[in-house]
Amino acid sequence: TSAYPASLEEICSEYRQDHKEIITPEIGHHKEQHDEFSTGLLWKIETDTGESSYLFGTMHSQDRTITQFPPGVRLALSQSHFLIIESIFNEESNKIFLNSIFSIEEKEQDKQKLPDLIEAPIYQYLEETLPDYGVPLEKLPNLKPWAAFTLMGKPKPVNAATLDMVLIQTARSLNKSIIGLETMEELLEPMENLS
Repeated sequence: TSAYPASLEEICSEYRQDHKEIITPEIGHHKEQHDEFSTGLLWKIETDTGESSYLFGTMHSQDRTITQFPPGVRLALSQSHFLIIESIFNEESNKIFLNSIFSIEEKEQDKQKLPDLIEAPIYQYLEETLPDYGVPLEKLPNLKPWAAFTLMGKPKPVNAATLDMVLIQTARSLNKSIIGLETMEELLEPMENLS
């Protein structure tokens, strides 16, 4: 602990953007920022009564450069009562996601297949790409368009935890309560309503 600043306030100040510092009054443009933490990843929010909350900007990524969060984040989490995260991903939510990505129509003739909805070169690209994301080729025609492009837009999955999962694991190790802002059904609802 001697390698880290003495207080959480000092740690947060490293990650905070100060509006006055990044805006040049004369021209109103952002100054060039070259330091690693100039974009405000960890924010401290205080009430008038002195109660504190922390906001940490995350990315859904398995990349080690993303998932190894700064020590100040762990300290902020240890000083918090609970972790509130976008959605808690677990076996049940994964099952809900996997069940929602394929079209299920009662009548075979009513089915609209993915190859009928997108151009042939794009479908061919999906045939080459999506098996890496766990979609078997025989199920590809029934994949919903939003699901195909959601999967394709992510980096290839690796056997590693995302930043959200690392935060959840850290919160559990610190015996913190974990709250999800949205269920998997709520996350998927806007997608399901796409034309």
